[in-house]
Amino acid sequence: MPDKQSLSKFLANKGLDAMLVSSVNNISYLTSYSGFSSLERDAYLLFTPDNRYLFTNPLYSHEVAQRNSGMQVIEHTNKNPFPKNLATILSKEKLENIGFENDNITVLEYLKITSATPAHFIATSLDHLRTSKTPDEINKIKKACEIGDKAL
Repeated sequence: MPDKQSLSKFLANKGLDAMLVSSVNNISYLTSYSGFSSLERDAYLLFTPDNRYLFTNPLYSHEVAQRNSGMQVIEHTNKNPFPKNLATILSKEKLENIGFENDNITVLEYLKITSATPAHFIATSLDHLRTSKTPDEINKIKKACEIGDKAL
């Protein structure tokens, strides 16, 4: 998982105030939580230079909150839907330019999100963020290789 500085640098390089992450693989990578279904839209992650917000349903919120102390978990329900929760955070933090994964969001989701807030949404790829490894990630990969070698 990239550190706060890497995420801030990513946002600055893309000219973004925040990034809305919708793909399960990227959410898992950025939160170190892999319990979400790849068949359902169980969560969205919004990261800013200073904060991370995970929007999820009540089925996951407690476990995710326990595993990720540095992240604010916000439950969405039928009465309190994700677009409304997102709009509240964007307004509270005065975020205007928001990146989103256009290859992992439906047109209906996009329309609901953009109609709930005046923020400007910009199609952005997270590929570079996941392919560039921090020194800590490199050490973990080396350790995993050593364990695999010993097991063989």
